[in-house]
Amino acid sequence: KIGKSSLIYNVFEARSTEYYQKNIIVAKVLAKVSDSADVFFKNMTQSICKVIERESGFWGACEDALQLNEKIKSENIEKDGYFTLYKFFETIKSYGKRVICIVDDFYNSSELLKNYSGFFTVLKELVTNPSTYGTAFVFVSETSVKELDFIGDNKFYLRGFSNTELENYYRYNKISENSLNYEETAYLKYFKKFAGCHPYWLDLIFKAYKEEKDSGRQVDFGMISRSKMKLIHDEFEKT
Repeated sequence: KIGKSSLIYNVFEARSTEYYQKNIIVAKVLAKVSDSADVFFKNMTQSICKVIERESGFWGACEDALQLNEKIKSENIEKDGYFTLYKFFETIKSYGKRVICIVDDFYNSSELLKNYSGFFTVLKELVTNPSTYGTAFVFVSETSVKELDFIGDNKFYLRGFSNTELENYYRYNKISENSLNYEETAYLKYFKKFAGCHPYWLDLIFKAYKEEKDSGRQVDFGMISRSKMKLIHDEFEKT
């Protein structure tokens, strides 16, 4: 739990309308709810069509692509091939639009590969031919996926802050350990040790701290720390 999905949401999903106005379709598909490559690709094209409908305000936008999506629904990509799928993305590109497809929980992808060895071949074809398909994928995974080596060096791993980065984080948030009393400093050190200096978890506590401070109320740093540490503990209990 380090905030991968939250980061993706804030960078892409929350700004879907802004991207669409720039002719970029931001869609999302969950690997963990796709029990086969066929279902995965159908969920992906359906997600793209929903974005087109929502952001354009009517179902007729990119009509040819929407018709191809209906054809994809009636086919089995693992058996019938992927011509219609490629044509779907090519058609969207012909409308002057590009696609960013977020694939969350990709570490749950074993089922996608079980019966369809060409799964990564399809992804590679879409990614490595931007002038034809205009498609990019953002894979969110807890573990490294060796098969994704074809994307080159475009891999980003979230981790805890280094000491230098932590100092910059404090400076950015206008927080100084020197301004805290003994008890607050103790809670802060314990929280950092408990959370591992993860940006997502630190944001939780410092956002609450900043809101209290900006409101003019007396800041109870210890109370904030205890409540957020309980939240972290509950999240880790789920895993």
